[in-house]
Amino acid sequence: LSQEALGKIVGLTQQAIQAIENGTTAQPRKIKQIALALGTTPESLLFGTGAAEPAAPYNVSDAKYAMIPRYEIAGCMGKGHVNSHEEISGSHAYRRDWLERKKLLPAACVVIDAVGESMQPTIGDGDVVLINTLEKKISNGQVYAFNTEDGVRIKRLFRQLDGRVRVASDNPDKITYPDEW
Repeated sequence: LSQEALGKIVGLTQQAIQAIENGTTAQPRKIKQIALALGTTPESLLFGTGAAEPAAPYNVSDAKYAMIPRYEIAGCMGKGHVNSHEEISGSHAYRRDWLERKKLLPAACVVIDAVGESMQPTIGDGDVVLINTLEKKISNGQVYAFNTEDGVRIKRLFRQLDGRVRVASDNPDKITYPDEW
């Protein structure tokens, strides 16, 4: 199984899988999903210990979970990511009660990949992001995915009193990731 193929199965980039394999990621995200895909246990992957028995498969019921389509596109947390085409490449299960608490309509949600580091520590490179496609009005301080001439971007937005919108990164390095208007 290639790093790219494993990444697609668990929702991480090839680079994220490579960092986990190289040991440069101290606390890998999605270790349970990786273990399930590889037919082993998280303990065996992390520490080389424990029985290498396959993890129990997920039991995803339609009553408890909504399957949200995952698009094979990326939202850049920098200047934008141009996607040459949009294609559904699978789905992610979200608990219906959680979606309801967040006031999210499953049919209006999509999942995309995040690339870049400008939204660290909130969103990391290789994370998947749940997008509410119905939310068009800016609520100050919320994170949005939006399309620009430079491509899809993921940023925190603030509406200013003069009508302008401040586009901000969560990364504390404001020299590399300055606010935009």
